[in-house]
Amino acid sequence: MFLFSFFFFLVSFTFWLRNTCNRPGITNKLLGYEHFLSEHPSWVGRIVLVQYGIQCKHRGEDYDKTRVEVAKLVTRINRRYTGSSDGGRRPCVIYREVTATALSFEDRLALWKATDIMLVCPRREGLNLLPFEYLSSRPTFGASTEKPGVLLLSEFCSCCFVLSGAIKFNPYHTQSVSRAINDALHLSDEEKDERWRDCYDWVQQNPVSLWAERVLLDLKNARKNPMEFAYEVSSPRCKNVALVLWVAANVCCCCCCSYCCFRSWLLLFRPGQVH
Repeated sequence: MFLFSFFFFLVSFTFWLRNTCNRPGITNKLLGYEHFLSEHPSWVGRIVLVQYGIQCKHRGEDYDKTRVEVAKLVTRINRRYTGSSDGGRRPCVIYREVTATALSFEDRLALWKATDIMLVCPRREGLNLLPFEYLSSRPTFGASTEKPGVLLLSEFCSCCFVLSGAIKFNPYHTQSVSRAINDALHLSDEEKDERWRDCYDWVQQNPVSLWAERVLLDLKNARKNPMEFAYEVSSPRCKNVALVLWVAANVCCCCCCSYCCFRSWLLLFRPGQVH
């Protein structure tokens, strides 16, 4: 069986791919996985965590520190449960560090389809589309022998609140991560199918074109009062749109986008100051 996080394979197979830095929570994931193996040793040799880390040297000290921590944890887990630092023929963890362009879209889809569990463990993040890729990789599982996977999401994952069928956990609590993995491995086929359909249906009903349309319609509801030369908000929904975009841009560390979204927020909420 496979467990996947773009850093992570479970046999059950788990796979995952994220930047090698502090925010994606790779170390939290590995600590939780190690705790799972210590509590459920019968899974040793039956489960593999495959983790791909993307090089992000521009993160400086954060990248260097995280890289060392991850390497130590991978070596410790493999040596503890297999007797070899690289896991030998039956590794518990497979870790690869790659460049951002090393894995094509087709390569990722192949990995998603081989994965039984996808583990997404960020401490904080901006927009993350990889869980949606994972869900979209098996659009016809109901009409074939292919089984649905299981999605495990950190409470701090950007898509946590819209993918209701995912199993949620606290990435700062190793017991919570361990429990989520154990729960995923013991779901019945009916439960897996129901959870997968809950998530997959949301993805199908909310394409990016619909999201863009909603944002533009909300922004369109901001009207300019020609008498006062100031902007006023005519729709309750648009009161939060630009502010949310500004916060998201800051989370993603995009200064240019932050400035543009912040200016939009001023246009909506500070009438008389921006004309």
